[in-house]
Amino acid sequence: FDKNWTITSDDPSVDIYFPNAFTPDLNGDNETFKPVMDFIPKSYIMYIYNRWGNLVFSSQNPAIGWNGRYLDSDCQIGAYAWTVILVKSNGKEYRYSGHVSIIK
Repeated sequence: FDKNWTITSDDPSVDIYFPNAFTPDLNGDNETFKPVMDFIPKSYIMYIYNRWGNLVFSSQNPAIGWNGRYLDSDCQIGAYAWTVILVKSNGKEYRYSGHVSIIK
C-alpha cells in the first residue's frame, strides 16, 4: 500500500451539508441558516418557506444565510421548508430540499 488514493463521487450530497436547526438569538453563535459547501457554485438560489407556504427569504449568494427574520420581524420558533438550486462547476444542476428549525 505505497500508493496514494483519491476517492471521488458523483453523489451530490458529498460536498454539501445542510444544518437542520439554527438559533437566531443574537448571541453570535449559529445565527443564520445556509449550506456548508466545499465548492463555489456557478449559480445558486435558496428559498425558505413558512408552514403556510409563504416565501420568507431568498438569496442568490451562498455566503448570505437566512437570519430567521421576515418583514423586519423575528419568525416564530418552528420548522421551515427550504429549497436550494445550484449549478456546480461540472455544469450539472442540483436541487436540494428539506426543513430547518428555528430554536431559541
